[in-house]
Amino acid sequence: MLRTVVRTPVRDRRDWQRLILPAAARVLEAAPLRYTKRQLWYVLLSQHLIVLRRGENTEDPYRALCRYSAKWQRQGRMESTIDQGRSLGVDLSFAGPDDAVAWLGRRYRRDRTEGQAVCLLVGAEKDSMREQLGDWFSDRGIPRVLTRGYSSQPYVEDITDYVEADGRPGVLVYAGDLDVDGDDILTDLIRRTGLKVIRVAINDDQIAGYDLATIAAKRKPNDPRRVRFRQTHGGFDAAVEIEAMDPVDLRALYDAAIADYWDDDAYQAVLDREAEDRRRLGFDDGDDT
Repeated sequence: MLRTVVRTPVRDRRDWQRLILPAAARVLEAAPLRYTKRQLWYVLLSQHLIVLRRGENTEDPYRALCRYSAKWQRQGRMESTIDQGRSLGVDLSFAGPDDAVAWLGRRYRRDRTEGQAVCLLVGAEKDSMREQLGDWFSDRGIPRVLTRGYSSQPYVEDITDYVEADGRPGVLVYAGDLDVDGDDILTDLIRRTGLKVIRVAINDDQIAGYDLATIAAKRKPNDPRRVRFRQTHGGFDAAVEIEAMDPVDLRALYDAAIADYWDDDAYQAVLDREAEDRRRLGFDDGDDT
C-alpha cells in the first residue's frame, strides 16, 4: 500500500518583520532614485541583512522579499518599487481642442541630439533598466537599447538602420551582467551591429570597488563559454547581475561615459531653438518636458 508523504517546507527563520522589511523601507525612503525589487534585493544582500545559506536557491528568499514587501506596500509602510514588466494601457484623449493644443505644446521637442558629434545610444542587458534609462536620459533625446538576452535579427536591423540613417558614428554606452551569458550577449551585439561599445558596468574591478554581491555561475564548469569567461576575467568564476549595482552609482557611471561624447553647448542650442519654435507656434513656453 502506497503512503502519501507530506513534506513540510523548511521554515524561513529570517526576521522579515522586525529587521529586513524595516531596513528595506529605509533604503527606499532614502534613495534619490526609484529601485526595482531586484535592485532592492541586492542592496539588502550587500548590507548582509539577507545572508544566503550554503546551497540555497536564491530565488526562494527573493520571492519571499517580493511577497512580504508587497504586503507592506499595500499597507503604506514602504515606498513603491518599479514594476518593469507591466503598465496600464490607456488610450490618449482630450477634453477639447484647447486641451489638445496645450498637450502638444508641453511635449513639442526637436531632436535633442542635433549638433552632437556621434550617434549616441544608452543600453542595458536587462529590461528592468527600461524605466530608469528613460528617466535618466530621455530629456537629452538619447535612444535606449535593451537587449533582453541575445538580440533578434529584426532588432539588430532596427539598431543598425537607425545609426546608418543618422549618419554619425554609433556609440553605445552599455551596462550588463558580469557572467558567462552577459559577456556572450554583448560580444554578439557588437559583432552584429558594428557599434563602438563603452561598457560602464559590470566590470571586474567594480566587484570589490562597489562591494557587489556575487551569485553562482549558471553553466557547468567545463562549458566552453564558462572556461573562456574564466580565462578572460582572471579566474573569476561566479556571476554579478547588473541589479547588484546601486542605481545612483550606475547612473554616475553612465553620465561619466556620456560626458566624453556629449556637447553641452550643442544641447543648449537645441533647447533654445525649441523655445523659439514654441513661441512661433503660440505655445506656452513654461513646460518643455
